Amino acid sequence: MNATHDTIEPHITVRPIDGGTFTSRWNRFWFEPSSVRGVAQLRGLLCLITACYFVSCLPDVATWYGSEGVLSQGQVAAWASTHGDSNDLRWRISPLFLTDNLVVYRGWLVAGVILCVAVALGRGGRWASIAIWLTLVGWANRSLMIAGLAEPLLSMSWLAASIAPAATALVANDSNGSLDRDWSATLSTRLFAVHGTLVGLATFSTMLAGRVWWNGLGSYALTAPVEDRYFELANWISPMAIHEPLTPLLLWTLPLGLFLAWQPRYQTFGRVLLLTWTIAIALLTSQFLYAATLAAMFLAIRRKLAPKP
Repeated sequence: MNATHDTIEPHITVRPIDGGTFTSRWNRFWFEPSSVRGVAQLRGLLCLITACYFVSCLPDVATWYGSEGVLSQGQVAAWASTHGDSNDLRWRISPLFLTDNLVVYRGWLVAGVILCVAVALGRGGRWASIAIWLTLVGWANRSLMIAGLAEPLLSMSWLAASIAPAATALVANDSNGSLDRDWSATLSTRLFAVHGTLVGLATFSTMLAGRVWWNGLGSYALTAPVEDRYFELANWISPMAIHEPLTPLLLWTLPLGLFLAWQPRYQTFGRVLLLTWTIAIALLTSQFLYAATLAAMFLAIRRKLAPKP
């Protein structure tokens, strides 16, 4: 009996240890309490980007919306009936579909800016962050085909940001008791980082599928659309000696930066590569809000969160 017990006991003790190790690592990665300071600063950066987005929409409200706008209620209904897209529009939920009053549209954007300021100052709790997300999604759904690349990234970022407790982004909040360290701050930061990584990998995969990224024309192709650009770089980048070496740099800097950013030893260098990549993309495409949002997500990438001071 003793011999039998001795042979069985190792199997009983070893298997739970392996499972417990994996579970503990998983829990530490997603749920170990960490300071809200880091996620509050990320959320403050997101507030700035989102406020800029709302402000950038204000000058064109009368052009696109209202009874005379390109996307008025009548125009949208006619377009949907002509193209048979009414089923797709059914999933575009927004209170703004109920009115053509331009005062409501402008008030919607101004309310979004005010909410961004409140959240950046640590006001309104989690509900204020959720309100920003609802305001953003409501506007993006009403914008239909004129919505750009920034809206999906902002939407997923605000879902992550709304998980963490409210805290000011201007001053380190290290003396508020339970608000100092919270498991939801870790979950929020990890969602920022994982979403950014997945978007980066998807972007890299899309680039790999494009022939221009293999024949040296990728960087020049980014400057091809010349409308609505803040910086005209097509003439500067047109020489073969510039756009051909720049193309593989843009292609491979993204995955290399993602890999290094997740390594504790090379984290800083990897994040510098990623930020450099987003700046280059912003200048070449004039998609500044998209690049800024992606940069904020990249800043959340870190293997170990900062310990409590």
